[in-house]
Amino acid sequence: MNNEDTFNLGLAFFLNTALIVGFILAISLSSLPQWQNTVTPDEAPTILNSSASLSKNK
Repeated sequence: MNNEDTFNLGLAFFLNTALIVGFILAISLSSLPQWQNTVTPDEAPTILNSSASLSKNK
């Protein structure tokens, strides 16, 4: 195995790692605004049920 082969292997490994990390970052960043916004009943029926039971107790 000569130097060019090892360089290509390292480059491929680095690019694959950067691609995977980029995908993970993109997914986590795109899901962040959903968590920061107010929750709609479609997204969280459990929160809707708990608020409904709270309003009954009043």
